[in-house]
Amino acid sequence: MATNLWKYIRSKGHGPEQDARQKTAKELLSFKSASKAKRLLDFSFQTSQYGFPNRPSALAYDAKLNVIAIGTRSGSVKIYGAPGVECYAQHDNDSPVTNLIFLPGQTGKFLRFPGRFISVCEDNTLYLWEINSQDNRTTIECINRSVLESRLKKISAVCLSSFYDQLYLGTEGGNIYVLDWNSFVFVEAAVIHLDAATQSTEGIARVAPGPVEAVAEHPTDSDQLLIGYSKGLVVLWDLKEKAVCSFLLGAASKPTESLEKPNVVYGPFPCKPIPKMLWRTTKGPNPFLILSGGMPRSRYGDHQTVTVMQGEKHVVFDFTSKVVDFLTIGGKLELPYLFVIHSSSITTSHYVGDVSPELWTSLTAAGRAAKRVPSSRKSPGRYPAVSLSSITPPKTTRCC
Repeated sequence: MATNLWKYIRSKGHGPEQDARQKTAKELLSFKSASKAKRLLDFSFQTSQYGFPNRPSALAYDAKLNVIAIGTRSGSVKIYGAPGVECYAQHDNDSPVTNLIFLPGQTGKFLRFPGRFISVCEDNTLYLWEINSQDNRTTIECINRSVLESRLKKISAVCLSSFYDQLYLGTEGGNIYVLDWNSFVFVEAAVIHLDAATQSTEGIARVAPGPVEAVAEHPTDSDQLLIGYSKGLVVLWDLKEKAVCSFLLGAASKPTESLEKPNVVYGPFPCKPIPKMLWRTTKGPNPFLILSGGMPRSRYGDHQTVTVMQGEKHVVFDFTSKVVDFLTIGGKLELPYLFVIHSSSITTSHYVGDVSPELWTSLTAAGRAAKRVPSSRKSPGRYPAVSLSSITPPKTTRCC
């Protein structure tokens, strides 16, 4: 038995036989990879992208262009316009997309489908994309890129200025960097350093307030920036004076100030984190408060929820998969599809060509009946994604 054990240990060593075996394995793997790449190259003209992307990681909507952008963990970006119309782009480094930001009011080279947006990847690379249309073909072109290097500069929060000329980037090191998107370079003079932002604070937050969790511009004063850190420190920063206006650390920064009583939605027992929260005003006195997560761990730890509150109204939406991101558009809308294919997992699919007109009429009638909304509840507006109209003329042959 000892002899067999000694042979096993020697077989796991780095002798000549083991090195030869590893070299053979590498050569075989490289041969397989080359063969696979050749096959993909030979048949690349037969492949295409369609449908909802796999492993989504970021979401953005442009109200002017009426398009939706979705980034994925594989480094791709898909733009959805009118029903059946999609555009696809791929980052050259295949790094996961963490943020997508549309630049309102920006135009491309060809004014038929203007639009620009910025994508932020997990490796701290930022890309500037442009949606263009020429010769009845819509494309997404990468026109610029920039990298925020250093391990302590890993981007953790993003905020676009109200004038759409600068992008504030919060990092895990605690600093705020500013990107001028016109030149797509970082403005060194505009960096908000952690030491300067915490010089008026006290206690542990001044020593280690943690990464930047959120950055937001003042809604009525574009010269003020609200910065939130992971340890609970919140700083109001004046961009002109380059100084702290006020701060909050578990208590009021001034003795004369009064704090509102915290609103414990699902307490007092331990609850799940709240990754995202939105505050939306209305014409009435009660605004909307929308948040993801926050449910009690003991009973709803495995639930994926989005909570909507307005005054005394309280509604919780429970989803079957993780909520990556969400946004608000407004109005009740009728989906322009036969049915929502992602309401449950897809296990199989089948293609049928040359569908008879009778069957096609029955299918469309069933779809209209299923998605019919009472006129009192129907939104007067169109479905959000309506841009980038189809450039292919309709065919007489139908398939399903």
